[in-house]
Amino acid sequence: MTATDPSQKLTAVAQTAMLVAAARLAEARHDNPVLKDELLEVMIGSSKEVIAAMNQCIEETQQQEAEDGVKHVASFTSVRMRFGDEQLLQFRASHDTFQVIILGAGLDTRPWRLNLGPGVNVIDIDQKDMTEFKRARLLAVDAQLLPVGAHRFPLRCGAWKGLPLDLTGSWLPSLMQSWPSTDVPSVWVAEGLFYYMDEEAGSALLKSMASVSTPDSMLIMTHLNHALFSASQRFVADREFPTDEKIQSFYSTWKSGMPEDVSGHLASCGWRVKSQQLMSDIHKEYGVTLARWKNTTEMRRKYEPELGTLDYWVVVASPEPVVHEI
Repeated sequence: MTATDPSQKLTAVAQTAMLVAAARLAEARHDNPVLKDELLEVMIGSSKEVIAAMNQCIEETQQQEAEDGVKHVASFTSVRMRFGDEQLLQFRASHDTFQVIILGAGLDTRPWRLNLGPGVNVIDIDQKDMTEFKRARLLAVDAQLLPVGAHRFPLRCGAWKGLPLDLTGSWLPSLMQSWPSTDVPSVWVAEGLFYYMDEEAGSALLKSMASVSTPDSMLIMTHLNHALFSASQRFVADREFPTDEKIQSFYSTWKSGMPEDVSGHLASCGWRVKSQQLMSDIHKEYGVTLARWKNTTEMRRKYEPELGTLDYWVVVASPEPVVHEI
């Protein structure tokens, strides 16, 4: 893979990130977009795969707008990104110095989009292939990687680093050796990550994060609610509805949903919930309608009467010492 050809064949990890990014680029073409991202557009906008996926997203959202009689259908990927942006900027308003650690960062461009200031360092963590692909694309479009020189897309934070780490392994020592300080607050961003981990691995990750966080640190995370995870797995197993292999494969990669007691689960992992919202409710706050995935209408019709609303949790939390019973 070269740094100048985003259309070349990518690994599965990079392909997933490209499809997520395509949904964001599709939403950005709306008359009143939830989120615009010029750097992302330049990084991957010429990819044939991205163009095809983006056009499909536009067609599907326009169809939903016509069918439902609504003005603006938006992808959850754009809405969760904007929500995270706002949380980060609110945190920045009360903290001059902190570090942002983005887990499963994919093609996140916040260090170049958000005015975080010189006292904020950003670390992207992802698998090796995604980290290498992203760095190559950033270099190809003249995005600043080091805090020196003039660039088309300058860093808007103190420093940035991309780290290839496996979050299901012994990742914390490598992270701490690389950069972060336990003396300044951390903002942990985990968007679209935890449902690719089983509950045990996810809990271990949360506990590790809490163990190196100052009391005024923050966690921004998303997770499937239990009903959506259960429905997705039954959907794949039943094979009752016609669908394409990509959707089947996508659902098959999910490994867990958030336990019903969100606050209790996070408390057992060292975090205190400050806010807990459904993704559909956040869409309403932004004045947009949540885009439907393929087959979600059928899934809702069959499984919601038994399982409850199929949705997606967006949680903001702060560290809290784990209390062990004696």
